[in-house]
Amino acid sequence: MTSPLAGMIPQRPSLPVVARRFATVTSVAPLRVRLDGDDIPADADPISLVAGLAIGHRVRIEIDNRQLIITGRIHTY
Repeated sequence: MTSPLAGMIPQRPSLPVVARRFATVTSVAPLRVRLDGDDIPADADPISLVAGLAIGHRVRIEIDNRQLIITGRIHTY
């Protein structure tokens, strides 16, 4: 049985799922990262918003609609 009010209430669009994590650069050509907690690099072609990445750099990433995006580099001193 459906509610008679069901058509009167607007449905919210589903929001994309965004995950924010940290990772380590494992290769630069092609660019690959290993997410914290994983044993092997992610099998993805990340989009990088950061220039000058090198192997071993720590980065902040977002996974949005199955797309891995490097959003920043973590500077360690």
